[in-house]
Amino acid sequence: MVVVKKALIFGCLLFVLSACQFRSESPQHWRHLAMGTWVDITIYDQTPINEISPRLAKLLDDAHQRWHAWHPSELSRINESFAQGRCVQVAPTTAQLIRLAKQLWQASDGLFDAGIGQLLKLWGFQRENMLAAWQPPEDKEINDWLASHPSIHDVYFVNNRQLCSRNPKVSLDFGGFGKGFILQLVSQSLSHLGITNHMVNGGGDIIIAGQPPHRPWRIAIQNPFAKEKVLATIELSGKKSIFTSGTYERHWQHQGITYHHILDPRTARPAQGTVSVTVIGDDPVWMDAAATAILIAGPKCAARLADKMRVHAWLVIDHKGVAYLNTAMKNWIEWVTPPQSIKLIKQSTACTR
Repeated sequence: MVVVKKALIFGCLLFVLSACQFRSESPQHWRHLAMGTWVDITIYDQTPINEISPRLAKLLDDAHQRWHAWHPSELSRINESFAQGRCVQVAPTTAQLIRLAKQLWQASDGLFDAGIGQLLKLWGFQRENMLAAWQPPEDKEINDWLASHPSIHDVYFVNNRQLCSRNPKVSLDFGGFGKGFILQLVSQSLSHLGITNHMVNGGGDIIIAGQPPHRPWRIAIQNPFAKEKVLATIELSGKKSIFTSGTYERHWQHQGITYHHILDPRTARPAQGTVSVTVIGDDPVWMDAAATAILIAGPKCAARLADKMRVHAWLVIDHKGVAYLNTAMKNWIEWVTPPQSIKLIKQSTACTR
């Protein structure tokens, strides 16, 4: 069994389980550190992976450097311009990402917001050493941020690539969906090279294409209450994206209270009630954002948001250990350590937040 860590330091959400033997091609593996986590690539192809790895490494490194939220980068320059009340010209790919961010904000009812970088910084989540001493912000700091209400919705384009913000407090951070975009670029690059059977795994967020010889890809979902245990497995083939968001990925203790890194923009505080969300769909960018938005929304609103955010199958685990899932996930999932209660949600209903 191959264990795939969800975060560089704080553990994993998904494991990839490999078959013991294949009668034909053997897998080739390559690993690269980018975006603060390991990106693991598995291919089933005659092409030696070391021939294509320099191209993949450059793609990952360029994206990391271009869109880093607090190191000198195009994104940090955009945020400096916003703070100074200036518009700024952006690169075409960056413009594409910002337009995607605005679509994701709209589809998620504002729960996924790539414009809350200042809030992430306030909570100490934009830093290199996540193990260093930490304490939550003061209530006044949180209330001041809420009063200014910065959002990706405040960002707009003039003449296609000239980017402006109506609110100087807006600070862009692509961490909530940029990984999906970058992993998609890697998967597309592999497909363009004719490598049709591959897996791209960014710290447990996975894009698959094709399948290994003679069987589907087998992916396992971690038990959010016991990180060394598998909750369930799913067998998939073809082009799919499997993304998970969990409150246990990064968390800190302060004065006996546990805080995690997934912030609800409505309260400016860590989301409450849900510990893990796994989603499956076609588009990795949308799945990356949807996992976060559904975790913030909670199980009552999961079906509605999943419908709006292009999710085919979803699983939500709440803080009591109750599992909520839709019919598509029920048909795919095989429980290893079943939750104490499983609730099937057959259709989208009105929800209260």
